[in-house]
Amino acid sequence: MPQKCDKFKQKNRDIVINYKEISPEGDYFESFWQLYNLSFPPEERRERADFLRIMRENAAFKALAAVDDKNFKGFVTFWRFPAFCYIEHLAVQPAERGAGIGGELLEMVKARTGLPVVLEVETPVDELTRRRIGFYQRHGLRLSDVAYRQPPYDAGKPWVPMRLMATAAMTDEQLRLAAQVLHREVYGQA
Repeated sequence: MPQKCDKFKQKNRDIVINYKEISPEGDYFESFWQLYNLSFPPEERRERADFLRIMRENAAFKALAAVDDKNFKGFVTFWRFPAFCYIEHLAVQPAERGAGIGGELLEMVKARTGLPVVLEVETPVDELTRRRIGFYQRHGLRLSDVAYRQPPYDAGKPWVPMRLMATAAMTDEQLRLAAQVLHREVYGQA
């Protein structure tokens, strides 16, 4: 059953966002895949076959679409681990950005899992990366000083310098342990 969030104003009208699980054969997979490729550079995303395999085989992984009626607005992908939830990707359709949908997706994951949240962000080197970090900070996450690099999704792709962000309840030691879990479970690094 889809979950609903509160109504909020968008372009002078009230909308209700429903969250629907994205499945490989479902209505929203192609819209999701298009936005995923539009929103993230190649070194920060999976190949289609790998993504489909994880969706089908890993119960810890979830992909949810945000929809208004039947219009695809955005998505969030996340992993639920025993000690924390890792948000792997979050994106909103370009025409819908700034309307609160990304924040609703983030808050929904926090509420649904009830766990501390961890995510990766680009290092703050320009206005866009600083705005992304600010978005997550407004939703209760802090930028960590723990050294971190995102492992490659596939052979031939580079390691990517990133920063970890997490809910305030996580200590730096807990983030170091979370990074080990990410490297092993999400990226397949021994």
